[in-house]
Amino acid sequence: NKIAAILHELTVHCGGAPNKNVGDAFLLVWKLQNHEEDEDKEDEDKEDDEEQEDPEARTRRALAEAGGKRATLLAGQALYCVLKFALELSRLHGYVCQFSSAATQRLFSRMPDYRVGVGFGLHVGWAVEGAIGSEQKIDVSYISPHVTTSEYLQDLTKDYGCTILVSEVFYHLLPPQAQYNCRQIDCLRRKGEEGEPMSIYTYDCDPEMMQSLGGGIGSSGPRPALFMPPSPSPSSSSSSSSASMMARQSQKRGSGGGASARGSGSSRAPPVAARSDDRDPLKISLKEYTPTAWDDDPDLQHIRTKLHPNFRATWNYAMSSYLAGEWSSAKQGFETTLELSGGRDGPSK
Repeated sequence: NKIAAILHELTVHCGGAPNKNVGDAFLLVWKLQNHEEDEDKEDEDKEDDEEQEDPEARTRRALAEAGGKRATLLAGQALYCVLKFALELSRLHGYVCQFSSAATQRLFSRMPDYRVGVGFGLHVGWAVEGAIGSEQKIDVSYISPHVTTSEYLQDLTKDYGCTILVSEVFYHLLPPQAQYNCRQIDCLRRKGEEGEPMSIYTYDCDPEMMQSLGGGIGSSGPRPALFMPPSPSPSSSSSSSSASMMARQSQKRGSGGGASARGSGSSRAPPVAARSDDRDPLKISLKEYTPTAWDDDPDLQHIRTKLHPNFRATWNYAMSSYLAGEWSSAKQGFETTLELSGGRDGPSK
């Protein structure tokens, strides 16, 4: 619930909408058009032509509206949101892992180096929005192949060892400043699918620097947290134990991200502070997103400070060789990028 509180608050702040939770996964949506706009447009279309436009054509039209500026804004907001969430999760690790003393001891006796990790898949496309279920249980959600694609990308983050994966169509919607720091890591086709394979990209950052940002409860560092966690309850006692654009549209269009939180290992964990009342709201302090954030945001600059200056050029050479089927050159190039990253770059492994 604490993870959801942080993620949902950031999503809304960045112009998105939290949708549903599926186990440890969260579906987030950034809509290109709201429902009222869509219905009004449909009524106009029906008067002119009884035959409705197919969803893919409608998506292309929505993406092109206003010169594509709104789509670019939403894609940037979605990527910015998930990056900020990954950083805040690291900062607020102590807050997220505030359990009772007994629960903390049980957790860390089983997993001494426990940390929470996340993986995000971002894609854009149409989806049908509506109530799903029965009289006993109804959920309002989104259904489409594009929703499934965002989930597929999220699952792949575990295989590629990176926090974020974005589809090719999503990548091309990003502002140039964000595209500059993204790199293609593969070109693939899902099993059973036909058509052209899909290129996938990740946002370049050093995993070690993602973990090094301090400022949250139980951590130290020069940068303040975006969130002010609830104050500890007076009756709580401290613990000394050490302690985690799928775009959619309906006859709505939108973009968003499917996210999943998962436990992962780490070499260290901050001490757990006194427990607080989970019902108390988190207070967020984050400037409104603008495309200049990709150049000016100190967090985004910080997580790139340890990237080797030759890493990107070497990676591009290795990826070109890989796509051309020159396996020997590709293998040599990826081994070099792994070495340049200090063994931390997941896609190089």
